[in-house]
Amino acid sequence: MDKISLVKNIILYGSIAGAIFTIILYMIYFDAIIATTKLIPDSWIIILIISIRMVLLAGMSFYMFRRWLSQESQYFSDIPFLFAFFFLMVMFGKAFDLLYNLTYYTTNEATFLFLIKIRFIIAIMSLAPLYYLSIWMILFYISLDGKYERLISENYRNKLTYRLMSLILTIEFIIIMLYLNVKTTAIILPAIVLPSLVIIFLIFYFSYRNKRLTQVNTLLLTIGFGAYLASQILRPLLHIIFSESVMYSFSAELVDLIIFGIIFIGLIQKHLAALIKEKKLKNREKELIISQ
Repeated sequence: MDKISLVKNIILYGSIAGAIFTIILYMIYFDAIIATTKLIPDSWIIILIISIRMVLLAGMSFYMFRRWLSQESQYFSDIPFLFAFFFLMVMFGKAFDLLYNLTYYTTNEATFLFLIKIRFIIAIMSLAPLYYLSIWMILFYISLDGKYERLISENYRNKLTYRLMSLILTIEFIIIMLYLNVKTTAIILPAIVLPSLVIIFLIFYFSYRNKRLTQVNTLLLTIGFGAYLASQILRPLLHIIFSESVMYSFSAELVDLIIFGIIFIGLIQKHLAALIKEKKLKNREKELIISQ
């Protein structure tokens, strides 16, 4: 079995296992969920908006995986693969966000920490493809100077990218396992997420200015990740205004839904345009053949 087939199987069976694990957790905390819906009648709004996001993220992930597999050759550094995995992990993250929202008022502190640790682990896993792309692009730009001969080798850059990404993920995992508690939950996740979003925003901005990554719309991706970064910074302000309310959760989810729509369009716009152009050319060729 080659690496591509192995990764396909890992993603497929891992997704199935993750879905089963999530369903089991929902069953375990079913009573707490029902108690929350009775305590907060408007909780159906949160269920609806997060469910919509999950369905859309699943569709985005499926589309990007199909696009990756339809290529003549597949590499793990391909943008379709990286963002397919990103959307997939964000989808699982939203499933735990929903579980967290539906058990926040009706569970004890131990349960809260258990669920939030799982949620944070999923969060850092969803950042893995962004770390990979950021590190790879930084090493690529450094290699253009020619000062570091070893970086000129693509194989070496790939190996170094994997090592640096693994190191970052390991450090973050240790921090979550050892230092996460009720007091630090509002600090640790932004400390992990914001630096990576700043870097990925700068990567796409630099790519847009220098006409790199031409297979995607880097302008839309710059706007999308810039807005995503801004939303993560503004969330504490929204939290102060609305507190842990239905309006706060709904506003945050709706904003993220729009932002991810922009990011997805940025990823597929040029690909769809190329497919439409190709289809038009084929139709013209058929019309010429028929007219002859």
